[in-house]
Amino acid sequence: MKRRTEVTIETDRLVVFSRTIKQSPASRWCGRCNERVQMMTTDDAALAVGVNSLTIFHWAEAGRLHSVETPQGLLLICPNSLNPQP
Repeated sequence: MKRRTEVTIETDRLVVFSRTIKQSPASRWCGRCNERVQMMTTDDAALAVGVNSLTIFHWAEAGRLHSVETPQGLLLICPNSLNPQP
């Protein structure tokens, strides 16, 4: 008699961003969404979609993401534009 063993593996992914209010990017206007949103740092955006920060910079430069640059030179990403890209 043949035996058959079936193994099922289920995985979930949970990403939690925790920052103090002082460190968190401010709510800013996204000109492409036409609304005020809580912008994300490039590192947080990279974690959210599972890529590295350099990829986020490339996507922002190519116009695939909504982004703003602060007067200090920090690039902030609109979370509404974060979709896994091909």
